[in-house]
Amino acid sequence: MVKQFSGFLVLVALALFQVACDRTAQEESAADIKAEIIEYGVYERKGEFIRIPDPTSPTGYVSRSDKSGEITLARETETVQMAQGVLFGYRVNVINLPDAEQHVFTLRYEFPPMITHEGQTTTSTEDQRRVTTSSRGVTGGIYYMLSEEYEMVPGEWKLTVLYKGDELASKTFTLIENENS
Repeated sequence: MVKQFSGFLVLVALALFQVACDRTAQEESAADIKAEIIEYGVYERKGEFIRIPDPTSPTGYVSRSDKSGEITLARETETVQMAQGVLFGYRVNVINLPDAEQHVFTLRYEFPPMITHEGQTTTSTEDQRRVTTSSRGVTGGIYYMLSEEYEMVPGEWKLTVLYKGDELASKTFTLIENENS
């Protein structure tokens, strides 16, 4: 069973989707939807992140980028040194979406067991992002920001983008102790 855990997730990505491809006249099946990871690693943030109340989160809030926030790739890597404020993840290009103005993507985060400040153990969380587009393709990202001490859990962290239950893209990162600690 997936426990709801939002923590200080930075789920900026899909809210910032941009039009990526032109409409075509043909209707395509879900099997025709394709996704390609176009970059991954550790990211830098510019702009402000705001806390949004979320009663399903053990911390009581999630963090999102304001409209002026910009996320840029700092270093391509699958190995991430843990430290508060570190943001990691990937950008993905999705094409051949069915004709629709709005698409719902599920962002799944899986990680080694972590014990929240409330004493609950969790190994995953999911969040849904609604993306409005008049195109059949979008580009966006899935990121996780380490913000709480209890999130500093070394091991494999898997970030997955799903559409209607089907996995479109997935990337595993290995979190390690910070060499400067």
